[in-house]
Parts: sequence; structure tokens; C-alpha cells
Amino acid sequence: MNAFLAYFTKSHNKIWWRYGFDILRDVLEPDDFERPDIWCDGVGLDVFLPSAAVWMLVSGDLVWDATKGPEEAEAKDRMLLEEMSLQRWEIWKTEFQQIANGETGPANEKTRQLARDAAIRMEMIESQEG
Repeated sequence: MNAFLAYFTKSHNKIWWRYGFDILRDVLEPDDFERPDIWCDGVGLDVFLPSAAVWMLVSGDLVWDATKGPEEAEAKDRMLLEEMSLQRWEIWKTEFQQIANGETGPANEKTRQLARDAAIRMEMIESQEG
């Protein structure tokens, strides 16, 4: 479902952008909310990380564009874009890299590979800018 919503958001409209942003934030910013016990026992990364990774893999360019600021955005997108920043992008990329390297907690190889793919996608998006 997350892949469908990410593709739909990228190709048609940004109505689901808030949903994707919330998933990325909730999964990749561990200090911003209390994680349930399922997260700490090693199952959480395998359950939650794929949703965040698919949003970055499919719509990462939209996320990157949002780091540029809300000045050019439509009014309805402005509030969300004000929450996005280059600093947040870097936090998310670092978290993906740490999960890929097994530094964040236990995760199966498929989860670590998804995190690795998301981090690589982010680096590719950055390199296209320059």
C-alpha cells in the first residue's frame, strides 16, 4: 500500500505527502516519539522500516525538493514543507545508513538491504543536484 501511495503522490498529486512524511519521521527519528516494545526486541525495524524505505525509494525526489524551503510552494503544501529541512534529510539518511550497517538494532538482511537502497537513493538524488 505504501508503494502505491508513494507512486500516486509522485505522479498525480501530493495529497498523501503528509502520510509519507509522517512515516519517514516516525521511523527515522527515534527521539521524537516513544517506540513500542516491539521496536526494541528486533521486530520493529523489520515491521516499520520497509514503509519508510519505499517512500524514499519512490518519492525521494519530492522529499529532496521539500528541503529547499516553502517559498515557492502552494499554500496547502507550505506548512508541511516548513517541517522539512536539509538537516532532517541528513538525519534520515544517517539513520538509513546505520540500520543498513546494523548499528541501530537487530534487523534481518532484507530490512538492512532496504535501508541500504534508501540511503543510496538519497545519495543519488543529492548528486543529481550538483
